[in-house]
Amino acid sequence: MALRKGGSGDDSYCVGPDRARAGIGIEPAMTEFPRGTTAEHAFAEHEHQDLAPVIDRIHAVADAVGSIAPADASIAVLDVVDSVHWVLEPHAAWDDAWLYPEIHRLRAHIEREDRFLLPLLEAEAVAVQAITGGGAT
Repeated sequence: MALRKGGSGDDSYCVGPDRARAGIGIEPAMTEFPRGTTAEHAFAEHEHQDLAPVIDRIHAVADAVGSIAPADASIAVLDVVDSVHWVLEPHAAWDDAWLYPEIHRLRAHIEREDRFLLPLLEAEAVAVQAITGGGAT
């Protein structure tokens, strides 16, 4: 089942029409990402846009469990379980299978470059200091 927006007009997400009756809204501030012009921020916003509503829903349901009817709480918790199964678990599996190994590969590449380039840059800095009499230009 795919997530769909709740029928109450707010930003609640539910799996089936009966679950919209729980009426638990989402607090978007829980997973808002800083707006910026860097590629990292753009990636984070795009990469996690499908996760934010689910995480916000978990937070909203947890806050509401003691203050709503038990039947509505049960429906809301089932919605969270479905959301975790259909949205969070596949995302985490992708992170484990592709993203984290790719980050590890890139870090290893950068470390190799650092081991090669830093001694060259240090030697160049010493040469410039020798030419300029100890002061940088």
